[in-house]
Amino acid sequence: MDTIGSDLLKTSLDAGTVVLIDVLPEFSFNAEHISGAKNAAVFEMAFLGKVKELVPDLNQAIVVYDTGDGSLAAKDAVTKLTAAGYTSVRALDGGLASWKASGESLAGDGIFPAATPDPFPTELSVNTGDSVIRWTGRNLANQHFGTLKIASGTLTFDEGGMLSGGEIIIDMGSIGVDDIKDESLAGVLIAHLVSDDFFEADKYPTAQLVLDTVEATAPISNGSPNLAIQATLTLKDVSAPIEIQAVGGLAADGTFAAQASFEFDRTTWNVLYGSGKLYQRLGMHLVNDFIALDVRLLAG
Repeated sequence: MDTIGSDLLKTSLDAGTVVLIDVLPEFSFNAEHISGAKNAAVFEMAFLGKVKELVPDLNQAIVVYDTGDGSLAAKDAVTKLTAAGYTSVRALDGGLASWKASGESLAGDGIFPAATPDPFPTELSVNTGDSVIRWTGRNLANQHFGTLKIASGTLTFDEGGMLSGGEIIIDMGSIGVDDIKDESLAGVLIAHLVSDDFFEADKYPTAQLVLDTVEATAPISNGSPNLAIQATLTLKDVSAPIEIQAVGGLAADGTFAAQASFEFDRTTWNVLYGSGKLYQRLGMHLVNDFIALDVRLLAG
């Protein structure tokens, strides 16, 4: 990757020989950017289209920059722009960090989104329309997957805005199947799942997930699990503990968002159909004991 130092970039900007592009998101650009830079976030699908509007001449010299500090955003931008046909694309060596270290000033309002609103509400209702549970069930050779709706829920927070507990009510009669496109065949599987073979939705119309304790953990990186949750799942009138590693925090619109992927052994909750632990000579009717769940919660 071709790079350019802060001193040479300043000379080039003064001479008007380069177009400077900040490849970070708009909120970052608004807070701080190099004077004269244009903004096109490399993380957006419309990145190339936006750059082509800003710089229609493929032979125009372009310099891109990110925060520095080990970020790969500028490198990705150089790769994308070069592949798109731009003939002279370089990255600012060290990004914004090196620009600041060289003593140069930045434009922008200096306002970054607050990590946590002050004061943060002690309780938020789960947005049931945008929250969803995706399930996957497997046998030896195949798998089925679909969705479950959340009927209601509340999340509780401590004074610092840290998730501390909550309750999620799951509508067991809402089981949907996404992998079978034929509606009649999908209906057969749904009827099988809501029957007494599996979840007995008529008798047990809801399941309950209670977040008993929540501990903040040090994530490996932004976007990796930062919450260790000890919960109690009640399904078919059986209550048993379950551990969940989740990613949680504020979404761009200020609502609280959390996502988690985990598995549970259905036989603990008396969902016994096709279990190799309990039946012999199942053949093709063997069903994996573990069900995988991908949960997305939005609350606000």
